[in-house]
Amino acid sequence: GEVAHMLKDLRRAFREMGSRFGKERVKGLVEKTRLLGAALEEGKCAGCLQTLTEMTRETAELLFDVRWTGDVTALIQDVGGHDEKFGAGIWCLENLRQSREQAPGEDADHLDVLLGLYFLWHRVVERE
Repeated sequence: GEVAHMLKDLRRAFREMGSRFGKERVKGLVEKTRLLGAALEEGKCAGCLQTLTEMTRETAELLFDVRWTGDVTALIQDVGGHDEKFGAGIWCLENLRQSREQAPGEDADHLDVLLGLYFLWHRVVERE
């Protein structure tokens, strides 16, 4: 379906980024894309938002030469200086992830994960 297509596009785009940034730097992104696909296929959304958030941070590090220091606000500001929409997407994903962390026992909603996936796909694949 559409999700599998987006994940395939992301894997391809990340592999292509390897020629620019080094294969080792994108290997984790390719693997996380595969793991995310497997989890979604099995209907297991727990941890998917965390994986998407990590993927988004790692992508930002590559595309905008910023560093994740553990400070979400600083990352959003750094990325926003290069790409406001990417910064806004990080903010949204972080808020979704944090709201799920603060609601013990509630797994991520499938729709939350799909929105996060669409954001990442759109910013990585569509910008090529």
